[in-house]
Amino acid sequence: MTVSFGLPMHKRLLKSLILALLLTGCGGSGTSHQGVAHYLDAIRNDPALLALFVKGMPKGGDIHSHLVGVPYAESYLRWAADDGACIDITTWQILAAPCADGSLPVAEVIADQTLYDQAIDGLSMRNFPLEPPRYGHDHFFATFSRFGLISATHKPEMLAEAATRAAADQTDYLELLITLQGDGLSQLIDQLPWTGDLATDYQTYVAGVRSLLAAGEAEITDLVTRQRAILGCEQVPAPPACAVSIRFIQQANRTSSNQWVFASLIFGAEMGARGAVLGVDLVSPEDHPNALAHYGQHMAMLAFLRGKYPGLKISLHAGELTGNLVAPSELSFHISQAVRIAGANRLAHGVSLKHEPDWQGLVADMANQGVGLSILLTSNAQVLGVTGGDHPFLTYLDAGVPVMLGTDDQGISRSSHTEEFIRAIQDYGLTWDEVKRLVRTSLEQSFAPGGSLWRSFGAQPEPEPVAACEGQALGEAPSAVCQTYLSANDKAAEQWRLEGRLRRFESRYW
Repeated sequence: MTVSFGLPMHKRLLKSLILALLLTGCGGSGTSHQGVAHYLDAIRNDPALLALFVKGMPKGGDIHSHLVGVPYAESYLRWAADDGACIDITTWQILAAPCADGSLPVAEVIADQTLYDQAIDGLSMRNFPLEPPRYGHDHFFATFSRFGLISATHKPEMLAEAATRAAADQTDYLELLITLQGDGLSQLIDQLPWTGDLATDYQTYVAGVRSLLAAGEAEITDLVTRQRAILGCEQVPAPPACAVSIRFIQQANRTSSNQWVFASLIFGAEMGARGAVLGVDLVSPEDHPNALAHYGQHMAMLAFLRGKYPGLKISLHAGELTGNLVAPSELSFHISQAVRIAGANRLAHGVSLKHEPDWQGLVADMANQGVGLSILLTSNAQVLGVTGGDHPFLTYLDAGVPVMLGTDDQGISRSSHTEEFIRAIQDYGLTWDEVKRLVRTSLEQSFAPGGSLWRSFGAQPEPEPVAACEGQALGEAPSAVCQTYLSANDKAAEQWRLEGRLRRFESRYW
């Protein structure tokens, strides 16, 4: 197999044009497909028309999104005011009442336009000066603790906002990173020793972790029930946000103690085995001293748990690093260990790729093994200062790695799923075939239960459906046999819905 890395943009566009001409010359039936492809090429340099096009485009799934990072600062401030909370007008930390010196009631800050603007800037990346060597890394990660008092107590409202934003972006499926049973795990961990022998520590931890599972499932049920009440999902017709499918991934904080990380991962694996969550992830700054010191240990934990839980799904932040943050040695192994030791099903970020000694072999392994990558362009620009040709996006894409676009923390970044696609199209000259593939890959790489709609999801422009659904108009009324398959496979059902939406979207441009 010959792999092309980082083809220049004009060559990639020429290759797409030749493919389109060949398809047209062969008398193919994809007239709507060709129409939308030509339309995108015609308006890609018109910001207003491009924004309108992308806003209405079905985007499949956003499968790398932190629940606490979804709400905009305005929402956190509104909830804080409703709670009677205070805010430090120097650090912009939201605090419990009564207000100490240097802080004011959030309601008063909202009423003062100058202070309100400063508070929004303090709780997000708005107006943060992004210029080398000062990028937004420290400010970005500091915001989480600033609104932590509110994010800990307003999860249903946060989930409602996530669904509302997804619906507005034409995104039908979310996998949200969340910490479930944080207090229960904290109490448990305080009583646990750490030997460093994973088999021994697992036996010590697992009984206590299992005592939290029922509460974890109840927490999810309560969260979703309250979210749907906030949205008004009993109305007829229900708001579009109610149709967004939402599932959860349990996160473990990689900056915490080994006891905390291991117990959190065991909890996620146990919850996953019960079907309550989809998998596990490690979160918080990858360059934190504790995360760096124990990176190899964390990968070993995941490898151990894969042996205990064969169905465990692993999504990992890996390669969210630059030489401005860490020593060169730290750039050389994070992605490869996530793939080759932890056995991650998919990754997020992957920015430090070309610092890996065998990066060509690594991307080939990812492509061959179907290890996906969530590309987070706005986050990487703001936090790391990595944009355009410095980002390995096209390297992954052209190597055949399953790539999709995610939002990461859209509220903090002041971005959206729509804006991620606009950025990708403008900065990398993506064709409609490539955009459509990103959209489809987001659901193919999801951890949604069940089998895929696709028998084959390789390099061909149009994937082949499974036998139960072949020969049909994808996304339209399925045959009885196909419906039986869709009913038994959540992933395939989500993909079928997407195909219908793509078909209708493409038909507008022919």
